Amino acid sequence: MKTERRVFMPESPLTQDEMDRDHHLRMRIKQFEDSKLNNLLVKMPQLIKEAIQGRIDDLQEIKIALGCPAQVLFRDGTVTLEDVILDKDEFKTLSTKFGEPRHDGRIGIDGTLHRVSVTRSTSGVVRGFSIRFGRHVIGAADALRDYLQSGQSGIIIGGPGRGKTTILREAARLSASSASAQGFQTVVVDKSNEIGGEGDIAHIALRSAWIKQVPRGQTNAEVMMEGLTNDNPRLMIADEVGDEEDARSAKTVIRRAVPIICTVHGDTLEEVMDNEDISLLMGRIDLSKRKRFTQPLFQYAIEVVKTGQFVVHPNVRESIDRILENEVPHTIKRGIWDIEVEDVQPVR
Repeated sequence: MKTERRVFMPESPLTQDEMDRDHHLRMRIKQFEDSKLNNLLVKMPQLIKEAIQGRIDDLQEIKIALGCPAQVLFRDGTVTLEDVILDKDEFKTLSTKFGEPRHDGRIGIDGTLHRVSVTRSTSGVVRGFSIRFGRHVIGAADALRDYLQSGQSGIIIGGPGRGKTTILREAARLSASSASAQGFQTVVVDKSNEIGGEGDIAHIALRSAWIKQVPRGQTNAEVMMEGLTNDNPRLMIADEVGDEEDARSAKTVIRRAVPIICTVHGDTLEEVMDNEDISLLMGRIDLSKRKRFTQPLFQYAIEVVKTGQFVVHPNVRESIDRILENEVPHTIKRGIWDIEVEDVQPVR
């Protein structure tokens, strides 16, 4: 046997016009994000700026703690800068450059996914900065476009760091920029500000979407209901549906004939079925009797195996029934996979 890398994509490829639009948007976003990133970097100590010279595209995060060596996180690892140790006066100067954080310890950078977060001592003094550099990847969900643009409700399942929110952000962009979109009809409930960014102005790729952050004192479920009642959605996007209240709000949205695409934590569809907090998303199921009594809320489910690698359940109802019958559900691979194939030697 040998391993071959294969790419599984929708049957209908992107048109040349779609590829051209994506390319131009990709260039515009990179230029904008890089300018905002440079505005952050000019505030950094000189030795940090020297450490990241020529590696801007690989930069993910800078961590600076009072009295400790600074750390720079790149895609391929972390670099500890032993000579960059800030004292209290230098920290105070850096705090002034960044500005005052919100109640949650964060400072958003308008129009981007970059953010600054702080950690404080028990006396309230800022003793650490984490500067995260976020980038949206246009085309990251191309392997799933046919599902994300189907007008059906879908659930995206995966563990932390696998790219669930990136897919959700692309779903919002594709919906909000589609030819059939009218006004701000793609309503995005951004629980952790991971979709549109921490700033008051949403990420540049989502200027046509209606972004609803979750203010202090409100719950994710309440903002979902607010969006349904007030904002006339054609599609709702919701990040991190994590408890029964969230699940009930998602159910209400769908019962009002508004499709929803949301993310949940887990590895597989079966894990979501077993999660009592959100299992109503899958319909009313008696696991002990292995029976389903009501329809699931979603038409399709996407399991994010890892970045760029997906397992799709094209029919959630059928998949649930097969799982309850201890059978293997019908799934489709999408994205980039390493497949074992028989190594056939040529006949001589």
